[in-house]
Amino acid sequence: MTNFSPAPTSLRIPLPSGPATFHALSTDHYPWAELTAELDSRREQGFTGVLDVQQGGRWARFLLGPEQLRGFTTGGQAVSLAAAMRAMPRAQVTLTPLDAGVCDLVWAFRVGNPAPRTLLWPGARQTLETSLFTGALIAPSGRSYWRAGQVLAGSLPALGEACAALEPDQEFDRGGTLLFWQEVMGVLARHTDLNALWSQARVVLTDAHPCLDPFTQEVVWEAETLRVDDALSVTELNAAMTAGVKLIAQRGAVRLADLPLNHLARRPEWHALFGRPA
Repeated sequence: MTNFSPAPTSLRIPLPSGPATFHALSTDHYPWAELTAELDSRREQGFTGVLDVQQGGRWARFLLGPEQLRGFTTGGQAVSLAAAMRAMPRAQVTLTPLDAGVCDLVWAFRVGNPAPRTLLWPGARQTLETSLFTGALIAPSGRSYWRAGQVLAGSLPALGEACAALEPDQEFDRGGTLLFWQEVMGVLARHTDLNALWSQARVVLTDAHPCLDPFTQEVVWEAETLRVDDALSVTELNAAMTAGVKLIAQRGAVRLADLPLNHLARRPEWHALFGRPA
């Protein structure tokens, strides 16, 4: 049974500052049947955004797009809109239009308990840009979402204001990370002598990235398949693969920007390679 208990703050992280399409609209006045019809119509027209549903202590959050409708509640538990409608027949609903990239970040925050870094504005800006920060920046006067050190949406803190920088836990998207690097390596294999270059990269980079040591077998490229030890963290994997792919591209005389990878441009791993959002 789906649990609709009250939300820990980290699960429903505040959305970027900006106008909502409608806010705290009661389904007593705008019945669910009419609301879902409007949502379907908006999605058919290309709408992307977040639908928040609340009734008393119950809640659910949905990420809407033309080809998707993803919902979650307590603990990041998946939930359908139909289930939320049954559990909250007299809900208050808020619909906020957001870029698809921001929706992906909101979805990434559905699980985990991110520990915030406290920073002061505007000095924080250089820190966030240099570290290619991806996450949410929360301040009393504004909220913004960032990708690879650049603002995607929202408003920035006031001068001298303390703000909290929160990053989603990448471990919860381990599968997406592995698929990303599998595809990048697959494309490189069609444009370079990848097996030879991968062997060279592992030797060169082992000191900086021990997981690439051929003897540990933590990261293996074999028979056109990337295999990664389950115990290796996503953070360590991303650092090693970013360094490895850059070195392979350099030695193979391939420009990463010329490879057919643009469909991956919303992934945070992409920005580690290219430095800025596409």
